Amino acid sequence: METDYSADGIRKLLLERNKTLARKIDDFNKEVISGKIVISQDSLQGAIRHLKNVDDTGPIVLIKAYKEANYGNFVDILDEMNICGIARFTPVDIAWYEEKMVETAKSAAPVSTSSN
Repeated sequence: METDYSADGIRKLLLERNKTLARKIDDFNKEVISGKIVISQDSLQGAIRHLKNVDDTGPIVLIKAYKEANYGNFVDILDEMNICGIARFTPVDIAWYEEKMVETAKSAAPVSTSSN
């Protein structure tokens, strides 16, 4: 599956896979905002980190960079992990057969043409 960093890209996919944890964090934030829970900003961030650490429902994301990826791509995906509240992720080497899958998919993709 090919995706990008648009609104309907990787962020949407990650949020869909991480709904339960996102809901827990959102509910916790709402209780703080409504005053049901009184907590300092520093403690709030620690409590959210704790929710992420004990989460057993969210995805485990393996980040595999294709040879055309650059440092900026890596930083962008790490930002998306943080924005989407993904608690468990790690960069790993891409296997040779996964590279072949990408190359096959790229060669099968329709070629775009532009008209002037």
